[in-house]
Amino acid sequence: MTPKTLFQNFDLIFSGFFLCITVLVVIVNVALRYLFHGGLFWAEEVATSSFIWSVFIGSASAYRYKMHIGIDFITKIGPRSWRGFLAVIIDLLMLAINGYIVYLSIFFIFANKLKRTPVLDLPALYVNLALTTGFTLMTAYALFFLCRDIFRLLGTQRGKERKAMITFPVIIVMVLYFTSIPIAFGLLAAALAYFTFGDVGTPPDLILQKFITSTASFPLLAVPFFIMAGEIMNYSGISANLMKMADVLTGHLRGGLAQVNVLLSTLMGGISGSANADAAMQSKILVPQMTQRGYSVSFSTAITAASSAIAPVIPPGINLIIYALIAQVSVAKMFIGGYTPGILMCFGLMITVHIIARKRDYQPSREKMASPREILKQLKESIWGLLLPFGIIFGIRFGMFTPTEAGAMAVLFCIIIGVFFYKELKWKHFPIILKNTVLATSSVMLIIIAASVFGQYMSWERIPHQLTKGILAFSESAWVILIVINILLLTLGMFLEGGALLIIVAPLLVPLIKTLNIDLIHFGLIMIVNIMIGGITPPFGSMMFTTCAITGATVGQFVLEIWPFIIALLIILIVVTYIPAVVMFLPNLI
Repeated sequence: MTPKTLFQNFDLIFSGFFLCITVLVVIVNVALRYLFHGGLFWAEEVATSSFIWSVFIGSASAYRYKMHIGIDFITKIGPRSWRGFLAVIIDLLMLAINGYIVYLSIFFIFANKLKRTPVLDLPALYVNLALTTGFTLMTAYALFFLCRDIFRLLGTQRGKERKAMITFPVIIVMVLYFTSIPIAFGLLAAALAYFTFGDVGTPPDLILQKFITSTASFPLLAVPFFIMAGEIMNYSGISANLMKMADVLTGHLRGGLAQVNVLLSTLMGGISGSANADAAMQSKILVPQMTQRGYSVSFSTAITAASSAIAPVIPPGINLIIYALIAQVSVAKMFIGGYTPGILMCFGLMITVHIIARKRDYQPSREKMASPREILKQLKESIWGLLLPFGIIFGIRFGMFTPTEAGAMAVLFCIIIGVFFYKELKWKHFPIILKNTVLATSSVMLIIIAASVFGQYMSWERIPHQLTKGILAFSESAWVILIVINILLLTLGMFLEGGALLIIVAPLLVPLIKTLNIDLIHFGLIMIVNIMIGGITPPFGSMMFTTCAITGATVGQFVLEIWPFIIALLIILIVVTYIPAVVMFLPNLI
């Protein structure tokens, strides 16, 4: 790597460095605890502190690479004459949001200059400075983007004056979403506007405490660990062997590659941190192969989007971990509970593919069904990837490690498998693995931080209480209320990325679900299945836009192909919602 490249990527390098420290500390702590019966007393503090630095510097990298999740369909369907002006407006808003956070963070640092860390008794400045550093970088990047887009605008068109009078946080959030502002920054802008201009008696700089406290959570370290494990799987040969296993099992069926597409999503699980990321991966890998075999681009795109809805439901899906932390339920039970609805979704889509393939004469990818010997041979090759989720659940269930430590151990196991068994993982792969992990983690974590800050506004206005009261006034029947919630989530899922929607809406609905005495594990799985279906539903499903952008299929073509798959998944959602025993059978065993 040249000095110029190092300078251009200094933020990624620093973020990756702190993420490596986080992973290594947790792995060493687990090893010392089991080999020498004594861990590192400072492990949790060092790991969370390093994680905070990784998140905030990585968030700046994610902004520079345009990796923060946002809704951009308005800019895509609107006239081209809007886009230059809208880009300048977005840059100004991003500059204002980030600059204001930097301004507040300076006061926050001085207000807490005498505080020290609880274990190592170090100045809290070492941790709090991460907030200022990260948002200072984002402010600098926002200024650069603003200057660039102004020059572009002056060279192409005249801007039109735009007036907006927005005072209510929810309105601010919705408006910013649909102007392509990343979701995290929309939530931060709304919350900061509320606490700055609303007469609530809370200084906005105190809200910055929530930035740190919502990040300094040891359980949340599971997010980067599992994302890193997923990245390593892509370079270690685990993903390739899982694809071969899927082909051996389903390649002989009608629509063989489409069946492989569905089964691969099921075997991989949602370890990328985002359903959109899973959809993007398979759009790049499988869709070209499908079109070469005679499948239409629109059908290939539709089944890829539909199958990506399975991944976040299967362990170790990041959404399962996030919901468990929000609802304060067992991660292990969420993991094992995800298998039944995930497998049902898999069967539902495979049956739908078979029906469509028979009508269109889509041929198998294999001439004949694999022999038992061939299946056993491929099973031997793929066994490491297949056993990984079960090993994680087993380790958590029997107290060998916590869910967070399970993520770190998953990273270690994937490295061992890739280096010593498949022998495909090389040193040259680690920079790109760290880069992708930092970008994906920071994008997810900044949404979690922003949703936590926005939650302060909702708590202050007692919105969860008001929502519970209003819905119970409408009906006290759990069945009726679940119908209302399902319709609400399906609608919202069309507009928001699944992980972001889960983080925003779950804190609102969990108190209501407790009042109705519905099992929180059961409801969490209903919620995750539901918002994943919303993500592929026209006209604004986020996974629809992700897959179409990569494959080149038009939205109109996608809409014509996706409906059979949506119907199949809605049938599964009804089963999951109204037959609790189907979902709760496995979790009740542990």
